[in-house]
Amino acid sequence: MGRTSWLEQIFLRQVLSKYDSVVLSCSFGAPEGMILIDTISQISKNFTVCTIDTGRLPSATYRLIDIARNRYNFKLDTIYPKYDLLKEMVAKKGMNSFYESVENRKECCNIRKVIPFNDYLRENKIKAVITGLRKEQSPERNDIKLVELNKYIECAKINPIYDWLREDVMEYVKLHDVPINSLHQLGYESVGCDPCSRPGTGRNGRWWWENNESKECGLHEYGSGI
Repeated sequence: MGRTSWLEQIFLRQVLSKYDSVVLSCSFGAPEGMILIDTISQISKNFTVCTIDTGRLPSATYRLIDIARNRYNFKLDTIYPKYDLLKEMVAKKGMNSFYESVENRKECCNIRKVIPFNDYLRENKIKAVITGLRKEQSPERNDIKLVELNKYIECAKINPIYDWLREDVMEYVKLHDVPINSLHQLGYESVGCDPCSRPGTGRNGRWWWENNESKECGLHEYGSGI
C-alpha cells in the first residue's frame, strides 16, 4: 500500500503544538508540498502556507495555488520580491540576465526568493518552517535531516518526508487524489520559474543551461541537524 503518512501526521501534530508560529513552505511546483498540505489538513483546520511569487512563475503553478486553496482552505501568505532590488537589477542587467552567468542567476534567485523569504520569516517571527525537501532530490540535499535548527535565525526547519523516495511521493498522490502541478504530466519533476524550468528527472530540468551539478537557488542552505 505504500507510505500513508500516519507517522508524519503524529510528528506534525507534535510540531504544530510545540511551536507558536509555524508555516508550511510550498512552491506548488513539486508534489511534495502538496502531500504535506494534504497531510496537515487532516490534523488541523487552521494552518498557514507560504509561497514565493517570483513574478516569473508558469501559469500552471498559479492555477494549482487556486485549486489547493479551494480544496484545503488554508491561509496563504504570498511572498514577493523587494521592488527596489528587483527594479535595480533589471535596469542594470536586463530581464533575463540569469542566462548570462551563474553569478547572475544566483543574484536573480537571491533577489526574487532568498531575501524576501528570510525577511518574511523575520518580520512574522516564524519559529518553524515545514518543507517538502527530500534527500533523494539532489546530491546537495543528501544530508537533509528531519529537524534542522541552524538554517534560519531563531527558526527551525522541519523536513517530515526527508527520507521518502520518488515512488513513495507519487503513490501517495495517487492514493489520496492529491492535486499537483499540471506540468508534471509533461515531464517536469520540478517546476520553478518559467524561464528556468524544463522537463527533466529530479531537478535536472532546473537551470537547464548551466553545466555545473548544483541545482539550488540558495533558499535551502545545509548544515547539521538532528
